[in-house]
Amino acid sequence: MKFSSLTNLFKKNQKTLKTPQSIILKKIKEVAQENNFSVYENITVYHYAQHIFIPILILDTNNSIHTFELNDYTYKELNKQSLIKEMVENAFDETLEARRPHNFIEQKLKEMLQEDTIAVSNHLVMENLNIEDYEHLSTALKELMPFDEILFNDSLNEDILARIKETSSRNVFSKTALMSSILSQYSVVDSLDMRHLATPEQINFIDAPFAANEYLCGENGTGRTYSLLLKVILQKLRNKDLKIVIIKPSTLTCDLLRKKLLSIIDSAMLEVDIASIDVITPIELLHRHLHAINKKIIGDEKYLSSILMQKTFHIADTVICDDSEHMSNEFLKYLRHIQKKANLLTISYMYAFTSHYTFTKNFKKESREFTFIQTNPHAKVLTLISSLLKEHHAKDILVLSSALTREKLYDDLEHFIDDGVALADSSKKLLQQELNSILLTTYEDIIPFESRFLILLDLCFVSTEQLEDAIALCDGKIYVLYQNECEKITLLRSLI
Repeated sequence: MKFSSLTNLFKKNQKTLKTPQSIILKKIKEVAQENNFSVYENITVYHYAQHIFIPILILDTNNSIHTFELNDYTYKELNKQSLIKEMVENAFDETLEARRPHNFIEQKLKEMLQEDTIAVSNHLVMENLNIEDYEHLSTALKELMPFDEILFNDSLNEDILARIKETSSRNVFSKTALMSSILSQYSVVDSLDMRHLATPEQINFIDAPFAANEYLCGENGTGRTYSLLLKVILQKLRNKDLKIVIIKPSTLTCDLLRKKLLSIIDSAMLEVDIASIDVITPIELLHRHLHAINKKIIGDEKYLSSILMQKTFHIADTVICDDSEHMSNEFLKYLRHIQKKANLLTISYMYAFTSHYTFTKNFKKESREFTFIQTNPHAKVLTLISSLLKEHHAKDILVLSSALTREKLYDDLEHFIDDGVALADSSKKLLQQELNSILLTTYEDIIPFESRFLILLDLCFVSTEQLEDAIALCDGKIYVLYQNECEKITLLRSLI
């Protein structure tokens, strides 16, 4: 027999990615729609190294969870002695019982939410069995398949609703908390450590297999990098042998991405082989290529990209170039060259007509609060930082300025405040950064540290791209300190 679910109590089913719509399944969805229940179809739930396919999951208005386990045995097949024997044997298999949808989800939620009172109800959907035929089954089968746990192919809509309401119980968790914990492969954690399900356009991107020469575009704040990591995790869960290389612009951005990747895997309670996920800079990739062909490492990134265009090099099944707007055109051409027979995903905030995926919802824009202060910037930044430190930590504050202003600020702040102050440097590793200090950086060397408070100086001398990169670092309060009005200040006001 061909099943539409994974393992159930009776038999190991064949794996399927999509469940055909039988009459009873259509009725279940009709009932859900009529009663404003949330329906999730053809989902896969992952928990550590295990996963299970669920054809339909419903959240009722009390946020109680209902799974629907499909069985397409006919009345004739159910009367076979060999099948009855198999069912009886499997009924006492604790491994199979743990792999039933409701038990699998209950265990996952218990560990994810640290709560063991969340009840998940399971309904056995007999797609080829009607109520009258059930009455003629053997007593042994009826004990294994209690009437009040089954939905038959001739069950009425009111019967389906009664079954759902019969097992409903109010819980303290929201729909968002429940579903983002169940579907942790699509779970986004915000700056307040709250879980949310990814947007439909993000899920579409995460779900799609890697392909040749694709592009993802979206402005800063649309969740490009977080979605990228979820995609990498999900594709590794689907194919553990997949080798992935992610390119980031600098040593520090590589370290930060590795840290975020580990954090997501840990918080989502997933088991992923991270040894086959490599995060490197452009120059590191070029050096590996040179080493593979026994050539000396001489020259900068632009020069090396040009000379290596004549050589083939297989570094991974999939190469992902994140923040590609910070990389040279020569290097991007080189990537397309070495990956012309493999997968390449290029990610940028610059929109292009070739984009295969585009993120449009900006999450940070909605939560930012701007304060414009026309004053002596150098004197004001000292008093502003002193004021913020009365109620907040030094690590919550990030200051962007020109290189000259940064040096002056560093000298003054060391004597002006008791809290630590540090010069952030993207060429250094994460362990070399003083993360518990006030961080000072420049627009030319923007460090992707998200901050609660961002102070911007010397804006009149930055490019529009640098300005957009700068404000993307904060979804809290942004202070703009300036001496005179200029084009960039006007532009920034228009972005609010």
